Amino acid sequence: TFDYIFIGGGTAGLPIAARLAELSPTLSILVLEAGKNVSSNPDTRIPASYPKNLGNPEVDWAFFSTPQ
Repeated sequence: TFDYIFIGGGTAGLPIAARLAELSPTLSILVLEAGKNVSSNPDTRIPASYPKNLGNPEVDWAFFSTPQ
């Protein structure tokens, strides 16, 4: 069981989960993300490398919205 479950880290979920873990190390926290673990891919760890991932089906869902 978990005390907190975050569905999707995003720009808010991960910082909040990290802060909760810092403030209360005894909490059990789960962050659930879609897709496989690509944390060993250096292009996902270096912010300036994000253009390399655009269109890469390993890390990019390639969803497009309707022009507004």
